[in-house]
Amino acid sequence: MNAVACTITRESGLPLATVLAKSYLEHHPGSRFVIAVLDAEPGARSEDGITVLGPGAIGVPEDDYFGLATAYPPEQLAEALKPLLLRELLLEADVAVHLTSSSFVLAPMGDLLSGEHALVVSPHFHQPFDDVKSDEGRLVGTGVFDPGFVVVSQSAVEFLDSWAEAVRTFHAIDLGRGIWADQAWFDQAVSQRAHHVAKKTIGVWNAFEREVGSDTQVIDFLGFDATRPWLLSTHLNARPRTLLSAQPGLAPVVVRYAAALTEAGYIAPEDVAPSWLSELSDGTAITPLVRAIYRQAAAEEDEEVPHAFSGKAFRDWLTEPELGTLNRWAAAIWRDRADLRGYYNESTNPGYLDWLRAFGVPGGDLPSWAIPTPPPPIAPAVDEFGVNLLGHLTAVLGVGELGRSLHDALAAANVPTASVIEDEFVVNELGIDAPEDVSRPRFPVSVLCVNADLTQAVLQAHPEVAEGRHKIGVWSWELDEFPEAMHAYGSVDEIWTISEFCREAIAAHTDKPVKVFPIPVRSREAAAKKPGGRTRFLFAMDFNSVFKRKNPLGTIEAFRRAFPGRDDVELVLKVINGKQHVPAAERLRAAVAEDDRITLIEKYLTAQELHDLYANSDCYVSLHRSEGFGFTVAEAMSMGIPVISTDYSGTTEFVDPVNCWPVPYEIVEVGPDAAPYPSDAHWAEPDLDAAAQAMREVADDPARAAERGLAAREHLRRTRGTEAAAEWIRDQVGEALRTWRERSQPAAPAAPEPDPAAGRGVTPVLRKAILRVVSQVERYRASGPTVR
Repeated sequence: MNAVACTITRESGLPLATVLAKSYLEHHPGSRFVIAVLDAEPGARSEDGITVLGPGAIGVPEDDYFGLATAYPPEQLAEALKPLLLRELLLEADVAVHLTSSSFVLAPMGDLLSGEHALVVSPHFHQPFDDVKSDEGRLVGTGVFDPGFVVVSQSAVEFLDSWAEAVRTFHAIDLGRGIWADQAWFDQAVSQRAHHVAKKTIGVWNAFEREVGSDTQVIDFLGFDATRPWLLSTHLNARPRTLLSAQPGLAPVVVRYAAALTEAGYIAPEDVAPSWLSELSDGTAITPLVRAIYRQAAAEEDEEVPHAFSGKAFRDWLTEPELGTLNRWAAAIWRDRADLRGYYNESTNPGYLDWLRAFGVPGGDLPSWAIPTPPPPIAPAVDEFGVNLLGHLTAVLGVGELGRSLHDALAAANVPTASVIEDEFVVNELGIDAPEDVSRPRFPVSVLCVNADLTQAVLQAHPEVAEGRHKIGVWSWELDEFPEAMHAYGSVDEIWTISEFCREAIAAHTDKPVKVFPIPVRSREAAAKKPGGRTRFLFAMDFNSVFKRKNPLGTIEAFRRAFPGRDDVELVLKVINGKQHVPAAERLRAAVAEDDRITLIEKYLTAQELHDLYANSDCYVSLHRSEGFGFTVAEAMSMGIPVISTDYSGTTEFVDPVNCWPVPYEIVEVGPDAAPYPSDAHWAEPDLDAAAQAMREVADDPARAAERGLAAREHLRRTRGTEAAAEWIRDQVGEALRTWRERSQPAAPAAPEPDPAAGRGVTPVLRKAILRVVSQVERYRASGPTVR
């Protein structure tokens, strides 16, 4: 049987790996031993049966190798490369064995290398062990098998493939564990596959229960220091179960092992120099946070992320803008340090950059070249008629559609516009083209089309939209009570909203102007569905818009009540973002599965696909419990599609009760499972029997239904045209500009920074951390002038 053994180490650990290789070859003459050296020179060299592989020769493409070396520190990189190296060795061998570089072979392992078993592992303990307070117990933790000892044959390639994929996707390695970082994944994976347990191995963690004998095959001297040979392991210094003085069979082996290490050029731990794998090409340390930044980006971004050894490309990537004026590295430190956030309050605070210079660089948090350049002074507004429009203008969501409606109205009114794309706070797909007028804000009037609870964060990220401008928040809310969590009144000068229903809720808590923007609904080509076939009812929703509010289960129930036993009808539910709301999505899938007349479409559609879906439907049904406006209802009406809609909230302001089917309701409490809406708030519960009756009317008289749909389309065209919206928005922008001119006096002095220790809700631990930052900063200020 053709067998090969291997280990993985850094160059500083080459003496240990060499001693291991020689001990293995001594008992397996004519065999081969491979040492993969993580930070060696590229290439391979062989001598006396020992092959040393450097990067590029381990069977991993160079860029992939350097990517892993960026994601994992050297000690964990060795764990990550294990399945990749074993898989490479099995290309030419029948059996491959991995041994930790601190291992020492005492006897032949022929019974394990025969290929009889696909997978061979070694247990940490042979007997039940519950002495968790001992050094051995703390070292092993809850680990079952030793991940450093593994024998695989050709039939275990699937196991190695699975292991390699878990490494690539950052699931196999526990980054908080310095030793046996792949323990949890390894234990689970082994338990799910047939395996053979090797019982002739010893480790420093179980030497107390096993005696060295003539049949002992391998001893793992993990943590052994040849300069202190009287200790079995540096990991067993406080409460060891194993003492060399009490192990007469083990002590001579330790003496022999220490001598072999010394002869091989053993380097004491305190003399080990840093590896080039731990620093960038300019000597900058690759910190754990930098590795975390890379892992997150590599896991999430579609485009290839440069690795840490790509030189300028990686440095440029780290210093790309990310959070306002902060770059990727500085933003990560900001997010990682609650004490800094507590003291400086905002990432835009110039004191944070001062802290990075004075303490971040000396403390090794980042190098001086990664400190963000202070932002240039914000250019004052140009006294011109126009609007800075900020919003989720490229996002597939209702607030994005509202922003695009505003943009259409501004264009129709010939109002000069500087569009500002806000996509940092968006979880939906960004699939819509940006407007052509994207540019830096320059006008005195800024319109912020984002939800109220995001207003402050968005203004921090886009200060040029706020400073010295008249700020208009475009807010909406779906209930008749606007909760305190949404009260961002202090961030804006006035508020526009989307319906009288919303206006009443928002205006109840402020004396600032709250005005209703008459949202224009784009005229669409009337749907011309071919006669014949099933009568199709349609409903579309986003799970991010709250499943319980959208009430698709009510639509399903009304459909079933309307058409028991009929097969000439169908219901199509088009939904997105179910992956972010698994329990709700599963509940909907279960409801749909009970009726083969119901089709569930769970994906984003292109604009044309969505248009075709509407155009091929005979009726749109929205049995919502509340809507701020109701864009999907308006979309259907604009195409002449008959509409059945709950007669409550924002939709009542454009749903024509003559040409549509308003559904009666009763007011009920919101109840649980509807966050962010308070459970004691109220909304509508539509009458499902009335909705079912409306559905039957559509299905039983499709010609009459189609006529009502076209009449509703005409009603919408008359009452929700672009001209009326354009006239309204031009007047409002003019009034806002006059207000700005009246108060465009020199800005008042900035308010003093709040005392971070006095803030409500600051935990004692965070307060202490903040005070440490305060102490640092006070000492720094006392030492000289602040650098800005």
